Amino acid sequence: MTDKNLNPRKFPVLLLIMAGFISSAVSAYGGTSAVTLGLGYLMFTMSFFLILIAVFNKIKIYITRQIGIEESNTKRNKIEESKIDETSSRFLSTIKIFFNKTWGHISSFYLEEKTSLKSEEPDSAETTEPTMRAAMGNDSPEKIKSGIKSPENDLVEIQKPDTTDSSDDQEHQATQKPKLETLYIITFLVIAAWRLIRMFTIMPLLNVEFYVNILDALLLLIFPCVAITYLKMRKNEGTYPGDKTSHHLLTLLSYVSLVYSAVIAANLMLNINILVVLRWLFYAVMIYLISAFGINILFSILKNKIFDDFNYILIPNL
Repeated sequence: MTDKNLNPRKFPVLLLIMAGFISSAVSAYGGTSAVTLGLGYLMFTMSFFLILIAVFNKIKIYITRQIGIEESNTKRNKIEESKIDETSSRFLSTIKIFFNKTWGHISSFYLEEKTSLKSEEPDSAETTEPTMRAAMGNDSPEKIKSGIKSPENDLVEIQKPDTTDSSDDQEHQATQKPKLETLYIITFLVIAAWRLIRMFTIMPLLNVEFYVNILDALLLLIFPCVAITYLKMRKNEGTYPGDKTSHHLLTLLSYVSLVYSAVIAANLMLNINILVVLRWLFYAVMIYLISAFGINILFSILKNKIFDDFNYILIPNL
């Protein structure tokens, strides 16, 4: 997935919001009909869920980039610190070598003078030589003169890599991710409860008066045409977050609009009072929509992939 495909598409959200406003306006023009008003309510509900996905996807991108910047800064600081440590260690090693050589020259001069004066005492010389070698760091005068160093003097202390920063970053990510997931779930539950409770205000269970005309049936055919044309012309399908979700939302709403238009047309032409069917269709679609989102989020929780790609399957593949 390229950088330009990190954000969800904006057109499905704009299309749903515009269609919701148009449906509400048509409902007000026709005497506040519960038929078109309920359809507009359904469109706004779908747009809210797409906005929820877009907002949390944006938060995920921002946090991922911030973590990347922090990791790059940490690596840069470690490189600078290692350079400083390397420079200081070289300086200290140079001073150490200088003092070792000086001490080697002094001790070798003293040792040669002492052995020349007391050459008749082999036992004392033999006992003195190991002592001086120990004081000189196990370097004999011959090795010092010839420039050969003892391997013990060239030992470099091996340091273990500092993993405290990486562990802190992992702990920071581990604590930050559950907080966002919890906030996402709570936000979804609030939106779902709000829309479910208010849908009975938009279309009550009893004493609903429907005001429809043939213009409502014709206008309801516009949205399926626009939605299907957009989905056919949409490029790079499946590469944006939420593509599958927006595709299923527009498809589901197109089916509902077609059923609304057919029922209204049948009611007007055949003079059959079947508009009550639209009330139960509205309830069924609202409950199905929220239940499908809830089941998808539950599966994401079980898979520990809530912020994976937000592609929720709302319409089962038959």
